[in-house]
Amino acid sequence: MKDIFIHKTVPAFEVSLLLGLMCTGNHVHLRPILKQYSEALGIAYQLKDDLDDFSENHPVTLRPSAVLALICEDEQNSELVDELLHASEMKAVLEKPEHKAVLKETLRQVEELLDNIRCVPARDLGEMFEIHSRRKS
Repeated sequence: MKDIFIHKTVPAFEVSLLLGLMCTGNHVHLRPILKQYSEALGIAYQLKDDLDDFSENHPVTLRPSAVLALICEDEQNSELVDELLHASEMKAVLEKPEHKAVLKETLRQVEELLDNIRCVPARDLGEMFEIHSRRKS
C-alpha cells in the first residue's frame, strides 16, 4: 500500500517542497528532511482523501486506495474482492448490509494509520527549521 502512495501522491509534494527549497538558496543539507516530510505528508494526504471518499455522498470507482488495499490483504475477504473487481462502483458494494462490518473495520484501520503519522512530519519539520536557524547563526 505504501508503494502506491509513494508513486501516486508523494512526488507532487516532494517537487513543490524541493522547488521552494531551491528558491531559498538550494540548501542541500535540508533535502533529506524535506524528502522524509513530503513522504509523510503525501501518505497522510492520500489516507485522508481515501477516508473522505466514504464520508461524502458520491460514488467511488474501483481504484488504488488504502481502503481497497486493506480489504485485499485480508484473505477472509476473497469473495468480497471478487465482487469488487466485477463492480463498477466500489462504495455501493461495500455499503451492502453483508459488507458494512468489513467497511467499518477497514475505515477504522485507515484512520489509525492516519493518526500514526499525523504528528511525525510536524516534529521533523520543526527540527529542520531549528537546524537551519543554528547554521545561519
